[in-house]
Amino acid sequence: MKFVLLNDTRDQPHFGCSRVMETIEQLIHARGGTITGTCLTGTDWSKDVRFLENLSTSDAIIINGEGTLHHGASRGELLLQIVDHPIRQEKPVYLINCLYQENPQKWGDYINKIDLIMARDSKSFHELSQVYKTGVLLKGLDLSLYNEFNEDIPAARSCNVYGDSFYQDITRQLIKLSDEDSTSISVPICRYFKSTKPNLPWPLKEARIIYLKINALSMKAKHPRLYYAKSTSKYLQLINRARFHLTGRFHGACLSLVTKTPFALTTSNSWKMEALIEDVGISRARLLNPSQLQGFISKGGAKNYSSSECFSISTAIEENRRIIDWIFDQIVPQS
Repeated sequence: MKFVLLNDTRDQPHFGCSRVMETIEQLIHARGGTITGTCLTGTDWSKDVRFLENLSTSDAIIINGEGTLHHGASRGELLLQIVDHPIRQEKPVYLINCLYQENPQKWGDYINKIDLIMARDSKSFHELSQVYKTGVLLKGLDLSLYNEFNEDIPAARSCNVYGDSFYQDITRQLIKLSDEDSTSISVPICRYFKSTKPNLPWPLKEARIIYLKINALSMKAKHPRLYYAKSTSKYLQLINRARFHLTGRFHGACLSLVTKTPFALTTSNSWKMEALIEDVGISRARLLNPSQLQGFISKGGAKNYSSSECFSISTAIEENRRIIDWIFDQIVPQS
């Protein structure tokens, strides 16, 4: 089977998003399918001639929901509008790895033309269940949690790791905390603290990369404990060294779970943080408001996982793998 995929996040220098895309490709290819065309995040697929050509010869359409479909975002609606495009014809559409929060009622018209939906949290599953009446709806966890981390956990974790946030003011707070913690390193989940803005036209895109590299060197000069990971595997290795990971990124928390690293996280622009805590079954005390960050170190940082948390994490991740395997068996049926 040949698939096209909407919301390809690989052009973002974001290790969690890269891991999600790698997992989607892995699961499709393992079942004999191929992805013949993708459309990058934020790109108008309806004006992408090459994507439309691949759409016309494909067998099915996959929408990578990620954290895009919330609060009526225009780029979220753009993804859903593919269900009404004439080139779709009768091709099945699958919406996977999807957060869905507080969207307009009219989006239900798009949603009900989709054949299968995988919500990545219970809150999104509940909200979708109110509007989706025509196909298969399942709940899993984020696809970044599917693959195991195959490196040993250090006998003695050697440092505290501070991440970054969707919000720049929280990122600045996290960097400041790292500066004040002599046993820490600061590790953003992206190659740069600022967005690459991948949809800029050339040569503005090239100019943006040069600016980001200069900014990275400047940040490193000001903050000697700052580390920029070069790949997802390097990011995971750094997190694996940590006694705890304090992050404002959803995928930072997910990859902490993958490496079994105790973490605390701050609230973000949707309910994804709260939902992850609830669905994995770990202490609500790990979720902090920004006002709680300053006292974080004086209170000992993030606590080690309790035995019940360890059991809940292991159970949730294993169940998620079973659900994801079943979903992709439906998307790429074996002959």
